[in-house]
Amino acid sequence: MFGILRYLLALLVAINHLWFDRWYGFYAVFGFYLLSGYLMTLVLTTTYAASWDGLRRYFGNRALRIYPAYLAFAFLGLSLAALEPELARGVHRAIFVPEAPLDWLKNLSIFGLLNYRPPRLVPPAWSLHVELVFYVLMGLGLSRWRSGALLWLGASVAYTGYLLQTGADWQARYFSVFAASLPFSMGAVLCHFRAHLAAWADARLAIAAVVAFLVNTLWADHLWGWVEGQGFYASLVLVLASVACLASLDPSQAPSWLRRCDRWLGDLAYGVFLCHYAAAIAVRWLFGGHLGEGLALLAASVGGFHLLAWLGYVLVERPVGGLRDRLRPARRPVTPPARAGSDTDSG
Repeated sequence: MFGILRYLLALLVAINHLWFDRWYGFYAVFGFYLLSGYLMTLVLTTTYAASWDGLRRYFGNRALRIYPAYLAFAFLGLSLAALEPELARGVHRAIFVPEAPLDWLKNLSIFGLLNYRPPRLVPPAWSLHVELVFYVLMGLGLSRWRSGALLWLGASVAYTGYLLQTGADWQARYFSVFAASLPFSMGAVLCHFRAHLAAWADARLAIAAVVAFLVNTLWADHLWGWVEGQGFYASLVLVLASVACLASLDPSQAPSWLRRCDRWLGDLAYGVFLCHYAAAIAVRWLFGGHLGEGLALLAASVGGFHLLAWLGYVLVERPVGGLRDRLRPARRPVTPPARAGSDTDSG
């Protein structure tokens, strides 16, 4: 039951971007990476065979999960940038109409979108570039077998230690593909040891782990002397604990209202992540460009980005889900069986 967690991570990103530039989004993005490492390893070991047909189905399913909604919101961003260029760049400096063919190609393919190189019609899409790189590497075998995942984790820990030891800047420790190897590999190894998670099967423990992550995220400046170091890596451990606890739960034992809430919020999460800047531009236009930044912008935009996320799910993601179902083969029996809950991003 990962839907609520995914929604909370997306909401933290939106709060970070629209209210004030703090560390909330940093912690949330690495949380997304860790969850993706778990889920992609899960589907690769339970659903997609290590064959050309398995790879074709896996990559096709990943493409249908990422691109349709992304392209829909990229078109929305392009329209807003063309109609209200000053408002768009006022909300985020990277939102403007691309001119160079290479910039068009990057915005259409996602690959090559980097945080420090505008334009980006969907500003957070730089992290989708990172996700796609690891989707490819994991599909090619990086996390399919336990021994490989453990070696990957060891190399990731060593690289992170090297960055810290040499005083690498934040750009290298957060925005780079290599830095993201740590949370992805943590999620992958957790998945391979999911048979040992039965001791964590307690709903109260899962709630406590998620709450601890949120507390660490919201008050890291009071808890740690270095929010981009101690607090940042502590958040990874707390996300790991959250995913471990949630993965251990049997969703059939949860109340029906909680299962519906988990699925509904999970369905909104990707859209919230993609569209909150577009909603902020539209809201500023409705206020004649006079709406300020900070809490006022977030409060005025929150209804808008939830509405856009719901429309994106209903009009784009849900219809595409039928194509994804046709690509997804029947689950192969594995030992041990996974009890990952009703996450909407797996497969």
